[in-house]
Amino acid sequence: VGIMPFGTQAPVVGRSQDGGWWVINVPVTRNNQGWVAAEFVDAANAADVPVVMPPGDVPQPAPVIAFTAEPTTIQSGQCTTLQWQVENVSEVYVYPAGASWADYPASGAGNRSECPTETTTYEMRVVMQDGAVDTRQVTVTVSAAQVDPLAGSRWNLTAMQVNQAPIPETGIDLVFDLANGAAGSAGCNNYSGAYSVDGSSVSFGAMVSTMKSCGDAVDQQEQLYLALLQAASQFEVRDNTLTFFDGGGQEILRYATPARDQ
Repeated sequence: VGIMPFGTQAPVVGRSQDGGWWVINVPVTRNNQGWVAAEFVDAANAADVPVVMPPGDVPQPAPVIAFTAEPTTIQSGQCTTLQWQVENVSEVYVYPAGASWADYPASGAGNRSECPTETTTYEMRVVMQDGAVDTRQVTVTVSAAQVDPLAGSRWNLTAMQVNQAPIPETGIDLVFDLANGAAGSAGCNNYSGAYSVDGSSVSFGAMVSTMKSCGDAVDQQEQLYLALLQAASQFEVRDNTLTFFDGGGQEILRYATPARDQ
């Protein structure tokens, strides 16, 4: 404010947070405010004036720092996605822990696909606006790739719904390739589609088939077979026998390995 003559009065419009300064109205200043030390003035009726931030003491926005991996558990050959979101900082680096962080500059918000072959920890290094450094870590656990026991195998149907034998000479079979494909003869038409295995769980995608008709009995058997295949939820391979079960645990299809493959 400078110097004000002794006895000068001015409206009090605020105070400092610690109560050591009063903010008074000074029309000749840029923001119409002046600051006077409370110990040098007498103030009246000023108990309820608001706290005012001192000039130049504007609070800086707090840093925002988020760093995740999704998923955090994968099998060998699979990938994860690193995601980060940072705000109100100076620099960002995202890198495998132990690597030279300077080689991995990043933007304030982004994502990156990583396909580690072993359990790996990734680190994000954040340089604050005041030069301080904060680091965050996520670990991606990698397990051995699951072996698909059905891949590359061939089976002949021996029973549906526990004890219903196929119509003789219809030759229903099921062949699994090495790329998650399943195909075979449904008794009249050929069919094919995709399948997936997770432990003892199995699921079949939509099947496509040729459109021949081989008589009511064979056609009905084929429709039942394909419906049961779609309903398969669990499987078991034991003693050259493949068995499918539905979601309730009931046996729905049973196959045997062809004699020449045993």
